[in-house]
Amino acid sequence: HHRHHLPGRTVVLVDCRTVPEQAVSVIPTAISKPSFEAREEAFLAAARADPGFTVVPYCTVGARSGSYARKLVARGFPQAQVVSSSGGVKCEVKW
Repeated sequence: HHRHHLPGRTVVLVDCRTVPEQAVSVIPTAISKPSFEAREEAFLAAARADPGFTVVPYCTVGARSGSYARKLVARGFPQAQVVSSSGGVKCEVKW
């Protein structure tokens, strides 16, 4: 199960880290970037249908997830529904 339900939101956490990094630690309900991309059309349709649907890419310090967040917006995800974690997994996600 890759979706988290917060008041008014459905959140999908996308792990942008490498496989060796994921072997060290992982957020149990997160989905890997390759798995997300394999189902990207379904996630995009969900984002377009539900303004509370939010994609949160994350990495170790935030650089890769920030870059990936920009790519998702360029691919058609609504900008307000793509939230990059500030500081990566070492910091809390800021909404």
